[in-house]
Amino acid sequence: MLAFIKAGNAVTFPEGSMMGYYDELTGKADSAGMPSDVLQNTIAYADTVFKTVMAWSKMDNYAQIRSAPRFTVIDSPGRWVPTPPMYAQAVEPHWREMRTMVLDSASQFMPPRPPKFEVQDKSSAFYKAMMEVKAVSDSLTEEQKHIAVFWDDNPFKLNVTGHVMFATKKFSPPGHWMNIVGIAAEKNKADFNTTVYAYAKTAIALYDAFISCWDEKYRSNYVRPETVINKLVNGEWRPYNSNPAFSFLYQWPCHHFCMCRRSNDGSIFRQNQF
Repeated sequence: MLAFIKAGNAVTFPEGSMMGYYDELTGKADSAGMPSDVLQNTIAYADTVFKTVMAWSKMDNYAQIRSAPRFTVIDSPGRWVPTPPMYAQAVEPHWREMRTMVLDSASQFMPPRPPKFEVQDKSSAFYKAMMEVKAVSDSLTEEQKHIAVFWDDNPFKLNVTGHVMFATKKFSPPGHWMNIVGIAAEKNKADFNTTVYAYAKTAIALYDAFISCWDEKYRSNYVRPETVINKLVNGEWRPYNSNPAFSFLYQWPCHHFCMCRRSNDGSIFRQNQF
């Protein structure tokens, strides 16, 4: 636990925010009568574990991709382009180069190819899917709207009213799923070891899912339905949930689905116990 707290403190903002737990834990050990030499040896061992983990983490290629080139938008039919309201750049085009945890590579599990981009033929798979997106979005029930808001998970929503723009910060997809793990553990009255295991397994699944998903996103570089709907059907149309700042999120493959599927697969709790 001491090593875990120090590692968490190193990657949590603001730095130092978790050290209160560290002091509390060592204080409890001392108050419970742990011999001084045992406590000091425990702290020394925890520091060794912490330093080893942090050294290993720095070899994940994150620092290297910070200086990698930005994504170049190709404004051609069927390709992704920035979408309103932020028209933000595509996020993390080199994330697939990150070291994976359990996958042998980012492309170990490649999804099927997306439907062929075809808008002239209204019977094509792409056109039908695009119009289904619009039809469903235009006729949401109140229950569906609540579900959409619950799973929105846009950590940086841009609100636009006339010329006024302001951001609202909310849950991110992995943060949402880690919270669900906590709820499931509490409802199942899971003990400490089971709860820690569930958090760790879900976190690893989410981490690799991001890398795998981003690998395919930038391989397929596929247009978002909104872009084509705005161009061919209704230039003012917007989806019910606003686009995230990292606008590559909602194109092929669906980022939210990748996160949800991997988190659910990684769960140690039965579905009917949520």
